[in-house]
Amino acid sequence: MQYYFPDQVLLYWNDHNITGMVTVYRRASGIPSTTAFAKLADRSGFVVNKDVRVGGATNVFAAFKHSIPYVAKLVCSDEEEDRIDAYLQLDLHHPNIVDMEILMNRFENGKVLIGMPRMTASLAETHCRALALPHITKIIADLLPALKYLHANGVAHMDMKPANVGIDPQGNYVLIDLGSAASFSVATSVTTQFLPTEAGDFGELASDPQWDFWGLGVMLVRLRNSITPRERPTKDQVYQFLKDMQVEKKEALLAELYKSLPEKSVHIK
Repeated sequence: MQYYFPDQVLLYWNDHNITGMVTVYRRASGIPSTTAFAKLADRSGFVVNKDVRVGGATNVFAAFKHSIPYVAKLVCSDEEEDRIDAYLQLDLHHPNIVDMEILMNRFENGKVLIGMPRMTASLAETHCRALALPHITKIIADLLPALKYLHANGVAHMDMKPANVGIDPQGNYVLIDLGSAASFSVATSVTTQFLPTEAGDFGELASDPQWDFWGLGVMLVRLRNSITPRERPTKDQVYQFLKDMQVEKKEALLAELYKSLPEKSVHIK
């Protein structure tokens, strides 16, 4: 049997009940480990349970590091493995960016296994209706400094979407997946549904800070308006949406978006 974090997290989140979310999280984290890998536990204190999937992903499992809830992810491609290795060599640390570490270089079928602290939920798991304005303010306040920290170190995240934003036990938003993060100008995979139409439909772009800011903007548009993935806004529409919205902390994001708007922006008023 495969277990997933309970849907009650959604109800607590919609009621702004962080305490309730944490309670459910801890209860889910206490599921006994039925498939522990002794060699991994002996080496680094990690225990991985392949019967407990996290976030519905097929390659992300529940784990523990000295009784602290973690997730373990099997890296699926050589390209992602190279990007993660390059990122880890930078030794970057920020309170709103998850800390990753390699648990085993050749874990299963030659794949790399990475680990990171487990969040209470992802933004994708907690979002089931139009997101309230205080949440959007909090998202900007938490994630914009994290993105700027990456950019100051020559790296762009390149995959901003709700599934890659975790919520920690204190209710803070954290970037939790850096599998597409790459040094500037390096080609990397992207999720086009969470980028403006100007990004194209190829699923790969040269790493550039502007796409992080636009990805954050598109994500906020979708979370606020419950737009389907097929309805991709333009840069102008994202900018106008944020400009019109009465949300604190948005000025810095607008300033970053404005730098790469089309020269003739017919939608901007």
